[in-house]
Amino acid sequence: MLVRKLVLELVRILLRVLHMLELDKHNLFLGCCWVVVNLMTD
Repeated sequence: MLVRKLVLELVRILLRVLHMLELDKHNLFLGCCWVVVNLMTD
């Protein structure tokens, strides 16, 4: 559980940074990664 929480926090930070940089393609890629990680750790 702790690992999952840390990963989700890191993803949230990365998404926030990408939103500031407006890197839509990278944002979409990380969004897909988040879904995969969420499914794997659920």
